[in-house]
Amino acid sequence: MKRLMKEESVQALCYQYGLPKYFSHWEQLHPQILLFTPGETLIDSDGQPAFLFFPLRGKGKTCSPQLEGEQVSLELFQGGKPGASLLGEIEFITGLSTPNITSAVTELTCAALPLALDGDTLRHDPVFLTFLCRVMAEKLNENKSQTARMARPLQARVADYLAFTAQDGLICGGLTEAAALCNGSYRQFMRVLGDLCRQGVLQRENRGQYRILDRRALENLRQR
Repeated sequence: MKRLMKEESVQALCYQYGLPKYFSHWEQLHPQILLFTPGETLIDSDGQPAFLFFPLRGKGKTCSPQLEGEQVSLELFQGGKPGASLLGEIEFITGLSTPNITSAVTELTCAALPLALDGDTLRHDPVFLTFLCRVMAEKLNENKSQTARMARPLQARVADYLAFTAQDGLICGGLTEAAALCNGSYRQFMRVLGDLCRQGVLQRENRGQYRILDRRALENLRQR
């Protein structure tokens, strides 16, 4: 994790993404801009996060650790989408850690509010608390949609994962973890990748790397 930018640049970026409107007294807060590298953890399962995070650029995931070291994907998120998103709100509200792990999939830039400095202000801010309720309601609806998506064929779930994690058309990373995130076995996941290569949707490059050749076909698979 790296802390970026001078105070003036931090404020300019936060205003660019419209964050101050979610708070009664933005000028009293102490925002930072933090950069996470792919695979780096924002929120771990064994402690309280030190920040509330607003993803601005890049992609990340929240997973639930399972037995035998595998993970099940609970949420894939992308920074900079319309309407602010928020990470760490459950821990902030309850004061307890959750069993989930949130990490960066690509390079991920977040605005972050340090709870040691801003926690008390946020707990008494009606504008922020209203925003917090909206975020949690949206995540509840998204979780229902995620449950429905996991009932689709594995090929459609794999297509979702590939489209989300690709950087400039190239897919890298641990395939065992990817299989678990798609709620499939490693063998099933590799069989789907092989089928997509034979269909001309993907091309295998270096070990563990695949390139998307036909994005339209991949998007069609996601609709199944």
